[in-house]
Amino acid sequence: MSSAGVVQTNKRKKVENMQYSWSNDEILGCCANYELTGTPGVHPDITTFEPHQLFEFFVTDEICDYIVEQTNLYALQSLKEKQLKPKSRFKMWTPVTRDEIRIYIGLILYRGIIWKPTYELYHTTNVVYATPVVRKVIKYDRFRLINTFINFVDNSNLEESALMCAKIKPIHDYLFTLFRKAYVPQRNIAVDESLLLWKGRLSWKQYIPSKRARFGLKSFILAESKTGYIWNGFLYTGKVDKINTDNYNYIATSIVMTLMKNLLNKAYCVFIDNWYTSVEVCHKLLLNKTDCVGTVRKDRKGLPTGLICKKLQPDEKFVQFEKVQVLCVRNGEIKRISIY
Repeated sequence: MSSAGVVQTNKRKKVENMQYSWSNDEILGCCANYELTGTPGVHPDITTFEPHQLFEFFVTDEICDYIVEQTNLYALQSLKEKQLKPKSRFKMWTPVTRDEIRIYIGLILYRGIIWKPTYELYHTTNVVYATPVVRKVIKYDRFRLINTFINFVDNSNLEESALMCAKIKPIHDYLFTLFRKAYVPQRNIAVDESLLLWKGRLSWKQYIPSKRARFGLKSFILAESKTGYIWNGFLYTGKVDKINTDNYNYIATSIVMTLMKNLLNKAYCVFIDNWYTSVEVCHKLLLNKTDCVGTVRKDRKGLPTGLICKKLQPDEKFVQFEKVQVLCVRNGEIKRISIY
């Protein structure tokens, strides 16, 4: 599998005849120069927030109450099915509260800063390993119980045809809504894949050797180029779910257009790699006042005819312009072809 992965899909009817008119006339291909609309940067309401206020901006009462409801429901359903031993920890269960959910999430984030191999070590009284603040806010048994029953959907209402990521989708979508609300990206943005490390058993776990984690949950993301802030994204579970592919020849085009949905017609410039890049995606973005820059594979349809056949010297360039302001450049040998 390549770094972009392989999206499996049924053969689809081509939606358009991808024939483009290329020329050496630079006037036809002058680069678009749109004026960026909106005000990039942090949302004015949260620029003066203290750290705990910023935490509460993302971990809202609304989402905490939702997790409380689903966690207590799942615990009730699970305990009814279990035959508990006399000294089982599960007999200590009491309904979780909003404050406990906030503490639980806070400790998960805290573990990302001060890492220990087991949860027990966060509650140990051994002076060598102790983190007293953790013992003060929550007991070990209570933490383990919440960790066991934490849940985000009603399992009894999940259909067999539900998405593979259905159990985490409500939280995933809610957080991305807040990500978009908290920050407006600057003009240069990028679409790529991200891999979240996951060592457990999961049917849609991906292997991408070029990523640092190598094994994990793959997402298609849109991020700001300067800061790396992830502004939009969705999980990949082995197929692209609920993405409109009917109007495009390439699934990669539909992924880019879906991620860019809320930023179209605002003069952004999106950078993409050769798995996404095609003349088609450049056209679709330019029609929505959005610039595009990327390298392209030589077998993509619609590229200039002389691009592959013509022999070039190492320092020679092949440049062609397309009437809808697309510029195609090849440097020397066919190692890199760029579209602007």
